[in-house]
Amino acid sequence: MALVRRAVLADAAGIAAAHVASWESTYGDILPEAFLAARSESVRLAFWTDILAENEPAVFVFVACLEDGSVCGFASGGAGELYS
Repeated sequence: MALVRRAVLADAAGIAAAHVASWESTYGDILPEAFLAARSESVRLAFWTDILAENEPAVFVFVACLEDGSVCGFASGGAGELYS
């Protein structure tokens, strides 16, 4: 069973990996390979590190974690909108 909790800075790498994997599985047969390749884990890691480090109260990020603590999913949003 997964535990859902508010994300912390240490979750950035797990969120980045889940983000890239979700794009690949969802859009792999739809979008050009070069477009998906540009959404690398390193690019997403920088993005999520910035988001989580800002600790902006108007933005929320939650993670779903497995029993071992690894991130298996995430959600982010703010101001009545789900971003990802």
